[in-house]
Amino acid sequence: MFSKDFLIDSAYAFPMKSLVTIAPRFRTLSSYNPAQQTAIFDYEVGGAVIPGCKVRQWKLSLKCVGPEDVGKEGVDCSGVECDCLNFESTGSSTESDREKILKSGFDLPNAEVFDIPLPPRTKIDSHYRYDHVKLELTVDSSLRDEMDKCFDEEYIEGLKGVYYFPIKDTSPPVQFNCRAMVPSGRYSCPEFADMFGFGGNYMESPYVTCRNKNTGKWVSCTTPNIFLLNDEIRTRVHLNLDGKGLCVKRTINNIPGIEETLWYQIPEGINGLYMREDSLANVKADMFGGISSSKLQPLRSNNPGCRRGITTLPGSGYNTVRNSAVYRFNYDVVGGKVRLKMPNVVTIEDSDYFSDSDGYLEERDSGKTEFTVDEINEIPFSFGGMKVKNILSDTELDQSPNMCGYQVLAGGSVTKASNVRNFQARYELYKKPEAGCKFATERLMKPAFGKVIHPANIRIQQQETGIEELDDLHQLFMNGQYSVVRGITLNIMQQKKADL
Repeated sequence: MFSKDFLIDSAYAFPMKSLVTIAPRFRTLSSYNPAQQTAIFDYEVGGAVIPGCKVRQWKLSLKCVGPEDVGKEGVDCSGVECDCLNFESTGSSTESDREKILKSGFDLPNAEVFDIPLPPRTKIDSHYRYDHVKLELTVDSSLRDEMDKCFDEEYIEGLKGVYYFPIKDTSPPVQFNCRAMVPSGRYSCPEFADMFGFGGNYMESPYVTCRNKNTGKWVSCTTPNIFLLNDEIRTRVHLNLDGKGLCVKRTINNIPGIEETLWYQIPEGINGLYMREDSLANVKADMFGGISSSKLQPLRSNNPGCRRGITTLPGSGYNTVRNSAVYRFNYDVVGGKVRLKMPNVVTIEDSDYFSDSDGYLEERDSGKTEFTVDEINEIPFSFGGMKVKNILSDTELDQSPNMCGYQVLAGGSVTKASNVRNFQARYELYKKPEAGCKFATERLMKPAFGKVIHPANIRIQQQETGIEELDDLHQLFMNGQYSVVRGITLNIMQQKKADL
């Protein structure tokens, strides 16, 4: 390596473009995390920079390089396995881990040596193995026309100089069957996890996605314009498997042309991430039917406080089935709070919450399952064409029964069929009996993480909805509905209209 004094003398000897040196750059397998089925690596990374002009911001990261990086200067997979070269998004929340920031900062002066402040070794537990070090140097927009003075041409990307350096793997031979999964690129050690009791079969985030025919991408199944008349409704179930095989049960009610219950067998010998595609049917006009105006009333058998009122939200009053139905929300009282158990046909209209495998309300980030009545009353639910809040109303926890139930009464008049219909495909995982999946009766136990039951909401349309009629993208983003925003955006870009 060159000494720091040599680099300084070189920098001041004559004008020069940015000089970047990244060394060492090694990775070594150090341990495993059986709970997450991941491998833990030690990364040894160091380096120095002499900017060719003033740098406004810099960022050093580890990257599992993918198709978007191929052909860029410095990307070299000849001496290291690049797990993400064939990466294809599955919508998983772990995909953001493909790039791991080690250090970042601001304001590097021109022509001064900057030693990147890093520890000798960084231990990282991740769903990905990192194969390259990536350094980004961003300059001020005032230098837009002078980029060639700051960086060599092959490193310029907009207002950045972007440098890649391959990492050398110095790991000993692996004792367990760890491998990169296709197409996600995730590096997983399922056999090691099984030894510690963290294995098993389960669905993992994003659980179920749908194929957008325009983009070829798998996105949220409620993305506007994803399925129009005559389009194939195609879903993909995201599974994590232990190699023992299992049965998948799919249930869809009251949709003409779609069989209500189907069983799929997942063969033995498959470990780790596996995506099972499912073709439901083609969208037909009779799937939309007539829509009956409906009414909502509390049950007489409710807790006394539940009879005092429920709040219906805009869009309520239309029922996609023509028969009346009853929905009972039972709850357990725990120290002045409640655990709410919902009917499996109820949809939670707030992405911060979900229904666990036993049907109880759970907060997504914290895992909380015990709530105050006021907290539950703020959460929107939908069922039978009704969207409501205040589901527990003024429930009296010291009175019985522990239930607030409601009946949706279908109206007598039938209106014109809607352009849009949302329905639910419920996927469940069962233990595979010797006689085959049609004889399966034992549903899998709730796993340490993931799901064995997931009701996927699916949107179909008779006609395409104009972009100007869609929900505001910013509001969807602020509500955390990122997969929906992504699907809408891909649709917009695919249209390639000059007036967008």
